[in-house]
Amino acid sequence: MSLENRPELMHGVASPDRLMEQAPDTAHVYLLRAVEIIDGCLGKGYAKKHPELIAAYLLTCAVDCGASMIARAIQLGPGSAE
Repeated sequence: MSLENRPELMHGVASPDRLMEQAPDTAHVYLLRAVEIIDGCLGKGYAKKHPELIAAYLLTCAVDCGASMIARAIQLGPGSAE
């Protein structure tokens, strides 16, 4: 799922409820990409045999996304979260 198709998320006006509804879709996209990327780098089926690697990938994606959101809020300054 791309944020270009979700203008309310691009402009920081999504409600907490909307963000909560979106979270499973985001996790699903991360999961699919994790398997695709891991298998692409390490061979078909490697991700399935190593779920700990998938978990680490998902955690990395979540941390990166959170850090990006915080950095964006800092750049926009006070009142940007409104």
